[in-house]
Amino acid sequence: MDPSSAGTSSELRNDPRRSRNHIEGLRTRGSSRQPSMLIPRNAGGRMSTVGGGGFQFMSDSYSDIRFDKDANETAAEFIRDKIRQQVKDPKVAELLCRDTYPYATKRPPLETNYYKTFNRDNVTLVDLLSTPLLRIVEAGVETSETVYELDGVVLATGFDAMTGPLLRMGVRGRNGLNLGECWEHGRAPI
Repeated sequence: MDPSSAGTSSELRNDPRRSRNHIEGLRTRGSSRQPSMLIPRNAGGRMSTVGGGGFQFMSDSYSDIRFDKDANETAAEFIRDKIRQQVKDPKVAELLCRDTYPYATKRPPLETNYYKTFNRDNVTLVDLLSTPLLRIVEAGVETSETVYELDGVVLATGFDAMTGPLLRMGVRGRNGLNLGECWEHGRAPI
C-alpha cells in the first residue's frame, strides 16, 4: 500500500510507513486544511467528520490548530460544544469546558465515555480552583467546602503513559529481544 494514498482509517493504522511522513509520527491522514480560513460552521463540519478523538482529531482535522490562536479557539469551541452535548448538568459541563489554556497544550483526553462518566450518580466533579483541597482525612478528602467520603485515594502525580506500561510488561520480540533494548535508540516495532 502506498502510504500517501491510503484511504480508510483502518488502512492508515495498519500501515507503519504512514507515520514516517506525519508531523507527530502518527499513522493518520493528517490535513493541510486550515480552520482560520473558514467560517466556524464549516470548520465544525470538517471537525465532526474526523473520527477517533484525541491525537487523531488534533492531527487530522486542520493543520493549524496547534499553531494559530484563532484556529485553536475554533477547534476548542467545537470540543466544548461536544462536551456540552454529552454532560447533562450544565454547571458540570462548563467546568469541564474551562478554557484556561489552548487546546492540545495539555494532553487531550483519549476518551472512551470519559465525559459521560460525569453523568453517573456516584461521580462528583470537584472544582479545586474554587474549593481547594485542604487535606486527606480518614474518611476521604477535605476541601475548603466539605469532606468527600471515598473508598480510596489515588495520587496521580505524573505518568509515563506511552512507553512505561509497555516496558514494564516484559514484552519480547524475535529471538527474545526485550522491548526496552529494542527501543534503546528510539521507538520502533520489534
